[in-house]
Amino acid sequence: MKRLTLSATVIVAGFGASHADAQAFKGTDVLEFVTINIIANCPAATGVTYLGGGSGIAENAMAATPPTQQIAPMTRKIKCALADVNPGSQGQVLGYDGVAMLTSSCSGEAAGSLCEAYSAASALGSYVWQGGTDSGVYPIACDKLRVLYFGRDHFNTDLAPGAPQHATSGCNSLLRNQLVNSWGKLFDGAQSPTCTQLNHAFRLDDVSGTTDTLRSVCGIPASFTFCNGTSTQDNDPIRRTASSASYDTARADGTLGLVLPVTVPRSTNTYSPGAPAADSCGAGGIASQAGTRCTAGVFIFGAVPGLGACPTGLPRLGGTCLIPAFRATATSTPDARCVNASSNKPAGSAPVSDGRTFNLFAHNADGSLITGFTSGYYRTHESRAVVGSGCKQTDTVQQLACLVRADQCSEGFAGREALNEPNILDVKLAPRAANGATPSSDCLAPEPASIAAGTYPLSRKLYLNTLKGFANVTGEEADLVACFQDEALVEAAMSANNFIPDPAVGIQTENFSAANCF
Repeated sequence: MKRLTLSATVIVAGFGASHADAQAFKGTDVLEFVTINIIANCPAATGVTYLGGGSGIAENAMAATPPTQQIAPMTRKIKCALADVNPGSQGQVLGYDGVAMLTSSCSGEAAGSLCEAYSAASALGSYVWQGGTDSGVYPIACDKLRVLYFGRDHFNTDLAPGAPQHATSGCNSLLRNQLVNSWGKLFDGAQSPTCTQLNHAFRLDDVSGTTDTLRSVCGIPASFTFCNGTSTQDNDPIRRTASSASYDTARADGTLGLVLPVTVPRSTNTYSPGAPAADSCGAGGIASQAGTRCTAGVFIFGAVPGLGACPTGLPRLGGTCLIPAFRATATSTPDARCVNASSNKPAGSAPVSDGRTFNLFAHNADGSLITGFTSGYYRTHESRAVVGSGCKQTDTVQQLACLVRADQCSEGFAGREALNEPNILDVKLAPRAANGATPSSDCLAPEPASIAAGTYPLSRKLYLNTLKGFANVTGEEADLVACFQDEALVEAAMSANNFIPDPAVGIQTENFSAANCF
């Protein structure tokens, strides 16, 4: 069942507007609907609402001076540096989840047919896929993911023999180019006649708990940056042409990088007005109802981040840029909430520039940036799709899954709840199996049994965490803790959102320390 999508504005209005002492606390977006469910069934915590935002943001709120909250749903343990100075740190195990690797069923693959098995046939040149040599042992499934997202193999093929490990990025290495330019090298198992190379690898933002989990399981330290850069950048040296028939966003040169970050702002103006067309693999073409198109030749002055030239090369005027707008009639007030075409640019724009660069910024009607804007790559298929409808989800995980589905020959990582999205398939992953093993014996799906047992390589526990100890939590958050310790309530909420309830009998609480931390 597809999850209910709620914005933070609706949550506050629905639960906290009538309470003068209402407290909106932060936590992982992955557990947003679990937490909302528990709050709704916790009468004593009537003044508590949930804003989400990410595990890292929530952890910072608990560690602030003074703290702005006492508890937080998170997808990982407390960081070791905080556990060291907060000896009361604890976490209640809510259940389990797996970081799922996603592809689109619209590519023609059969369910369960694709796996990253690292067989001998998938080796590239002299490179042999391994389960870690540079930063300790990690699942063999991580080797391709490290190369794909970070350009980091276990000895960095860009460097001469004997050179220091990881002295330079391998994002444009021969190994990475060979991997992503051959669908058959990236995946083992049945192959699609449609896909010859990987189009994009979508990823969650830098503060996502799912990103933290991927780094932790795969031995990827914070100093290793994604090949695209930060959550606001598109710096991947491997470029893909943004076809005008398939993409709503592009750089000025008409391309997008292989790795793209997805962060959907929590705002009522996240997208242009208009409902997406029906979801179907066979629809094809442009989903005409998915977004309001900017009117050709209509521009207003609006906000664009940065200090340099405007998106198509024009200078700024008073710090603002001319941006495209929609005008219903000749006398209507222009509205900047629209999707621009590649050819629609202000007069004087650089000859080699693309009007879709304006879509990388989400505006209010008056041209101001929407609240919480980070980057606009989440709009890549707002009104267009290689197959099916445009993507206009208000939840980041759901939008990432929609982009993978629409972008046909692409991949992405997200929490297991992303598998609820239509036409999404999971990619099976290899644990620490011997090279050369067949895909059927080498790969595991993110299924409940393998995740709860820890055999699925990208599995994780989900927690309700505190830095001060649950016995010391006060106020309405203490009332909420009591509801989180209602085992039947938590298990029902976890199951309803496609998570795996803790199979242990009773509430399991972990004390975080130097020996048990993130």
